[in-house]
Amino acid sequence: MSDEIEAIKRSDVTFQLTALQVPASQAARMARSLRATAGGSRASLYFSTVYLFAMAAIILWLAWSSDRYTYRAFWLLFWFVIVAAVVWIPVSARLATRRDANIQPTFYLYRGIQALLQAAASGDKRLAPTVPNNVDETSNGAAEGPTVGRFERVGAKFRGIMLLVMGIVLIVFAVSFFLGWPVDLSFSDTSQFNLRIIASTIFLLEGVWMVIVGVQWLRPFEVGADAKSVYWQQPPLGFKRRMVRVPWQDMRAFVTFRATKDGKTDADVDEIFLLDATKYAVAWRITPKASPDERKANEGIVRNVNEHIQLRDITASLKNLLESPETRSYEYAITVLSATTPAHPDVRKALILPEHTSARFLSGYLLVAAILLALLIAAGLLLQSGLIPAGTF
Repeated sequence: MSDEIEAIKRSDVTFQLTALQVPASQAARMARSLRATAGGSRASLYFSTVYLFAMAAIILWLAWSSDRYTYRAFWLLFWFVIVAAVVWIPVSARLATRRDANIQPTFYLYRGIQALLQAAASGDKRLAPTVPNNVDETSNGAAEGPTVGRFERVGAKFRGIMLLVMGIVLIVFAVSFFLGWPVDLSFSDTSQFNLRIIASTIFLLEGVWMVIVGVQWLRPFEVGADAKSVYWQQPPLGFKRRMVRVPWQDMRAFVTFRATKDGKTDADVDEIFLLDATKYAVAWRITPKASPDERKANEGIVRNVNEHIQLRDITASLKNLLESPETRSYEYAITVLSATTPAHPDVRKALILPEHTSARFLSGYLLVAAILLALLIAAGLLLQSGLIPAGTF
């Protein structure tokens, strides 16, 4: 490995670890989903405001057409909804601005990461310098045969623990529901008893499945390399473990970066390795607590893969990207798009896909909301004053 001990903070790479495992063939789809997330947040904002105005209009109609016993109550409720709308409109606009402020850096980071992977695939030594192979060539080399190791999957602990907790909660809920809590269904009613059995069974099976998958996520997974291909276990979905085998000619990039707790040079360094095979991607982590056998297996796989595709270090480039996502992602995208080696079509689409901005949306949203609010207030004043008698229409 490289003698350089530069590293980034572990706390800064939560999203990056997920984005790094998006293969080239899914790069454009992931970029579009990030844009759709921003659009979805704006749509939810729009529909919540429309719902508030619709409720105010219905209450206004009821207040105008009600008899004298319910007249006052409906008008109080109408003006309460109007006050709520006056407060909600600027608050919702502020929330939309903050959502965009959080989503935009994520889009820039993802675009920068895809650019770095493309730089590694095209052999760009500025963004993704090669890593000298300092492993002892006499120890368990690739020429002696296949190399196999079991490693910690990147992001496995969080997903595994989350699935375990959710599965246990579902199992407990299934048992309690069968025993009559929180709804006490009488055993004398056959239809209700059958419903309890069916619902409890569904919750129980789903909980057991989540526990099984969670346990598999927490276990080390197998990565191997031989003279013809590299193979690994895909993320678990159930009882069966799926193996992926990719020929060497289909491998696209092999990168690594280092992360520490505080981002400074110390002994507590995690090494993350990523293999990008266009349609598939796999990443594993070597922690400071890794056993000697695990480190030896990793060195053998790195040496074996290095014979077919050069390992490249993106620590420095990723660190710069984290410090300035918008600027660096633009620079990285321009660099790889102008390179002599053509970018993968899906990666190219992800790099040139424009990000959404909220300025035009918010200005239109505020204008329409203000007009509708003014119309409702004017209608309320006219109808409550009696200038338009009830039953006129």
